[in-house]
Amino acid sequence: MDSKVQRVLDFLNRNKLRATYRDVAGVLSISPQSLSLLIGPPRPEASWVVNNETGKPSGYTELQCHPNLRSHDVISDEEDLRRKMRLEICADSIKINSAESLRWTGNIKRRP
Repeated sequence: MDSKVQRVLDFLNRNKLRATYRDVAGVLSISPQSLSLLIGPPRPEASWVVNNETGKPSGYTELQCHPNLRSHDVISDEEDLRRKMRLEICADSIKINSAESLRWTGNIKRRP
């Protein structure tokens, strides 16, 4: 599977967010049909990509869907998906910088 597609699937699964094929394809600059092929076989972690009209993933049985799928809203549009992904990247960056800062301050020797 394409690593960009996998990153979006990981984001949706981690945050338990549904997004339409059209919006995910737009973020990836590919067609929705290409996205369907790149997603691969039906499985719970890929079921967060859904049909705009039904709110369900196309061609999936209930057993192939994530158990929490129906309890979450669908992202409103492509730009909303981009914004949420950017926010997560920023939040991760802040966590990393904070952790590095804490490690650095741990190396300071106290003077008697």
